[in-house]
Amino acid sequence: MAILVVSSRSSLRQKMLRSGYMANQTGTFMPVFRASNDSGNTFGKPVILNSTRQ
Repeated sequence: MAILVVSSRSSLRQKMLRSGYMANQTGTFMPVFRASNDSGNTFGKPVILNSTRQ
C-alpha cells in the first residue's frame, strides 16, 4: 500500500514542499512527514507522526 500526499507553496521568497506517506519498516504502517525548503531538491529528516515504539 502506497499513499503519497504532497502540498506545495511557491512564492518569490518561499519554495516549500511538504510530503506525507505511510512507511512500513517495522511491520506496522506509520505516517511520515518530510519537508523541503528548496523546491524538493533536498529534504529534512523524516518525522514519524505516530508510533508505538517506546
